[in-house]
Amino acid sequence: VVSRGTPDLRSNATLLEGDVVEAVRAMKAGDGPPIMLGAGAELFATLSEAGLIDDYRFLIAPTALGKGKPMFGALTEPLHLRLKSARPMSSGSVLVEYEPAT
Repeated sequence: VVSRGTPDLRSNATLLEGDVVEAVRAMKAGDGPPIMLGAGAELFATLSEAGLIDDYRFLIAPTALGKGKPMFGALTEPLHLRLKSARPMSSGSVLVEYEPAT
């Protein structure tokens, strides 16, 4: 868990403190399970620009809100991705999976 505060943690969670990029880099170097990120725009941009995200999965819902915080607003450089798959859902949403384009 990455947090600016001190959240209550589940028994299987760990609070990452200090440099989040170095903490995630160390986790990826270990032999633990895959890391799943459900984050806000700032943490997403930080880890993406550090090259620490291997797969990007987005669920696109057929609803346009017209407001809210943009997911990619914190990126300082363009994010170049290659489509791996796209799967329409019965709800009308589409699950898309991308990988970094090299």
